Amino acid sequence: MKKLSTIIFGVFLVFVLAGGGYLYYMMVPTSYYTQIKDTGKEIKGTYDNKEAYVQYEYTQAGYDKEGNEKTLTFTTHPELGRPFKTNAYLKIDYTRFQKEKGYEEVQEQDIPKEALEKIKETK
Repeated sequence: MKKLSTIIFGVFLVFVLAGGGYLYYMMVPTSYYTQIKDTGKEIKGTYDNKEAYVQYEYTQAGYDKEGNEKTLTFTTHPELGRPFKTNAYLKIDYTRFQKEKGYEEVQEQDIPKEALEKIKETK
């Protein structure tokens, strides 16, 4: 009986660890860097079915700190109400589960060397 409970506990532990690893893989963001090259696609909608808003959607290449490319789709925040500034550099946190997790404007000197080289190649 003790051996059976040990086996059940072992199987349970494997499932918990595998599930935790999967959640970590899906939820922990990776930072990608990109430069805004156009005004994006305008999207109109309503906020909480009351206020109208305008967002701008972008689909373009982003690069992680090692210079690996990923095609990113991201939008401006509804409260921004305008497109991103052309030629602005963005750091976008991207997860495998929720996709865009957040963004912030960064300066050129704050971008890792490998990512900056790739961004400048695509001009």
